[in-house]
Amino acid sequence: MKNNYLLLFCLTFLFALQSNAQDTRNGWIFGAGYNIVDDSGTRGNEPFNIGDNWNSNFYPNRFMAGYETVSGFTFQGIFSLNTYKEGNIIDGTEITEDQNYYAADGLITYGLNKFFAQRGWFDPYLALGGGISSINKNEMFTFNAGGGVNFWVGENFAINLNTLGKWGLGDDSGLNHIQHSLGVVFRPNIFKKKAKPAPMPEPAPEPVKEEVAPVAPPAPVVEEPAVPQKTEAEILREKMAQELADIPRVYYAFDSSYMTEQDKQTVDNLVGFMEKYPNAILEVQAHADSRGTEQYNLWLSERRAKRIVDYAISKGIDANRLRPIGFGENKLVNRCTEGTPCTAEQHRENRRTEYVLVWE
Repeated sequence: MKNNYLLLFCLTFLFALQSNAQDTRNGWIFGAGYNIVDDSGTRGNEPFNIGDNWNSNFYPNRFMAGYETVSGFTFQGIFSLNTYKEGNIIDGTEITEDQNYYAADGLITYGLNKFFAQRGWFDPYLALGGGISSINKNEMFTFNAGGGVNFWVGENFAINLNTLGKWGLGDDSGLNHIQHSLGVVFRPNIFKKKAKPAPMPEPAPEPVKEEVAPVAPPAPVVEEPAVPQKTEAEILREKMAQELADIPRVYYAFDSSYMTEQDKQTVDNLVGFMEKYPNAILEVQAHADSRGTEQYNLWLSERRAKRIVDYAISKGIDANRLRPIGFGENKLVNRCTEGTPCTAEQHRENRRTEYVLVWE
């Protein structure tokens, strides 16, 4: 029977490996897996005494639904079933018959990778919450704390490992136990926004027959007015605009607003321009590609623009001369809307920055 459980989990794992899209880390998630309860009373001193201390039954026996946010928090509801096997150690005593176990828990988790700019395929987290557990219909409220890790194998699937300590509240303080779990996490695509369909081309107008106009007498010669000479301010503006167009731009990494050392060297060219023209005022416009929600991409592009402005200010440029603006995914330079297959280089073209002179 245990071999059948292992085979079923392996098949689930192989199915998860079929996804290879980029991760957006925002929206509804669901999970299923296998839970193990250690209620031996050893307080974790015998974590791998599987034969006497670990209790488990069938797979899947743990189910999860939750919502994750771009800030790193995930709110989860979890239901799990189990059976304490006859002959195992429960609270320091060998039980003489099977005992049924179930738990309903609510958790708030926080991804630790948010401390390191962005979340990658290795995604550890801390968990805190509470719930209710029942052993042979004896119910108790518990305080839960622990952690786990998601191994993301694509945008939609992850392998999850999780351990929770559960402490009974009030008179149930002696019924503490540990619950381990192994399973998969799934993020459905049905909640993601779809690309807008391309508009239908308008039919070409019918050709208009040309009519032969009557021969008119020659028009009198009119002298064209002299072209006005450009002012010094106009000449300076054209010169500044040309030099500004030659300054390299920063292209940010996907789902990131952090500047690399190479990016800072690129922005040093902008600092030099501002020092050369002390009266220049610029808009620093940042953009994002179409992956992720519109609200998140707008927030991300605003942070990208502000990173450049903050760096220039740290180099001595007056903050009143730079205005950060984020446009999100509203000004794509190519066809790479949400849901359209594009290469990494095509998406990179949209994660650009632009500098625009402001004349007041």
